[in-house]
Amino acid sequence: MFWRNMKKRVKNRGWLWLVILGVLVVAGGLGITVWSAGWNGKTDVKLAIISPDRLVMVSISPVRDMVNVLEVGGSVPIWVPGGLGWYKGDKIMRLLKQEVNFADYKPIFFYNFGFMADEVVFLEKYEDWSSNKNLISELGIFGWIKYVLWQNSMIVSSEEINGAIEQNKLVLGEIMMRDFGDDRILVDDMRLSVYNASAESGLAGFMSERLEWAGFSVMEVDDAEEIVDKCLMVYHHGLEERWGLLALKELFSCTIRTDSNLGENEIYLYFGDTFGRMIKYSNYVRSF
Repeated sequence: MFWRNMKKRVKNRGWLWLVILGVLVVAGGLGITVWSAGWNGKTDVKLAIISPDRLVMVSISPVRDMVNVLEVGGSVPIWVPGGLGWYKGDKIMRLLKQEVNFADYKPIFFYNFGFMADEVVFLEKYEDWSSNKNLISELGIFGWIKYVLWQNSMIVSSEEINGAIEQNKLVLGEIMMRDFGDDRILVDDMRLSVYNASAESGLAGFMSERLEWAGFSVMEVDDAEEIVDKCLMVYHHGLEERWGLLALKELFSCTIRTDSNLGENEIYLYFGDTFGRMIKYSNYVRSF
């Protein structure tokens, strides 16, 4: 009887351990799935902040193990593309809240700074942006936890721009290309040729400058005789899933054409009259 009871106990405990092991395996798998949700901790995050007294750009780069912050002072004139014109940085937040039909804020940061933001957020008071709920929204709660754990080992660099962008163009260009170029774009090594197919003088040069600040390599800037309404993007077939190309498509919404004669990393960008009118480029130029 004693040995029979011992055998039963051992048998029951064996089943119990199997159940416990199964629960641990399921919990571990669920934990891995949850942890992998949101930001993966490996790719760049670009956050643009609009507050009552300044604009701020934040670049989180796991590749460089750095967080770069660029504050734009409230006295800096900012161009709002699309017809709203020039306003000082400390007037931008109020302006955009009044303009209910103005919904896309990312172009403000691209056309002024070549900064391709993943998300633009409004903060009533600019303080610790890293604890803000908008960063959690962008990264996901578990992505934000990864960021908090990772940030203790990173280098944080902050700079500030005051004065007109044109007067600070050399310094600004150096800062943007060095610290804010998107690693996802840099790794893709896209080589752009930018052509002005409009009557707007200097449009191709303006666009190429911003694209270089964003991290693209611009190989040629020229006028084009090709007739283009808004904008045209020509590239080698097979680039469709590359991050740089996807970013350009989202930013410009160009007509797309593939050309097998182009190199695998080559993209031709043509900007026409409709594009110049859409962003009100002439409004930008008249200010100088």
